[in-house]
Amino acid sequence: MMSGRRRRRRGVFLLVSQRFLLLIVLCVTSRCCKAQQKNDQNCTSSCGNIHDIHYPFRLEDDPQHCGLPDYQLACNNNRTILYLKTDPYAGYDYKFNYSYYVEAITYDNFSIRLVDPGLDKDNCSSLSIQSVSPYALYFGFSTNPVNRSGYVDASFCDKRNTTSTSNTTSPSPLQNHNYVVREDMDISQLEDSCSIGNMVMTSANILWPATEGNISFSDLYDGLAYGFELLWYRVYCGQCEARGGYCLLGFEDNVVHCSGGGARTNTRTRIRNILRNVLLGEHI
Repeated sequence: MMSGRRRRRRGVFLLVSQRFLLLIVLCVTSRCCKAQQKNDQNCTSSCGNIHDIHYPFRLEDDPQHCGLPDYQLACNNNRTILYLKTDPYAGYDYKFNYSYYVEAITYDNFSIRLVDPGLDKDNCSSLSIQSVSPYALYFGFSTNPVNRSGYVDASFCDKRNTTSTSNTTSPSPLQNHNYVVREDMDISQLEDSCSIGNMVMTSANILWPATEGNISFSDLYDGLAYGFELLWYRVYCGQCEARGGYCLLGFEDNVVHCSGGGARTNTRTRIRNILRNVLLGEHI
């Protein structure tokens, strides 16, 4: 009888302990969330048309505890600017150091939309040479007209479509025909009379619409002036990759996932594991 009473008492003790521990965990979690929300409110900045700049982004004049240094933005003449450059210690052969206007920051899908300052929406002859994106459009020059699928005529937009030689007795200037082609075009498909004169970044969704044969250079340029998007979700991948996991963004739920290498569990599972370990210790 005494043994049965002790079992019942131990069972009640464990049940009460579980509720007590669960209350503690939930309260601590709630405090952390409130502290994080308070910190985010103190670190929210704005510049020009970007009204909600917070973690991981920061402005140059924000307090040091706000955001991350690698995600620092500048605010010049009421324009939000992002500077992109290669890490000097990364050992990359291709070096770049560019600046872009920030048109939008979307925290729901971890994206930032950038526009090249050298692109003027009302002047299609302004073409920038900045390019660090895997999606790009090549602006090529040809001495002969090209009538072929995949080439979009841009000759009307180039003010330099004629060049004369230094000899004033030359009978006529050299006529150039300008076209836009996709980056994924094989080099063997490039016409012999063509050369690459420029390359600009663009988002993949406006790279080349399904109606390829009907697209005009004006349509492409409007897409370029809209800007291109970069994803910044990898700011949350440090712990996952440190454990050998593979970090990726779920495009259906817009949630950062970690698979393999001791993937991170959700909050409910972590609480359950904490309670199980503590209760096992009590039982021993």
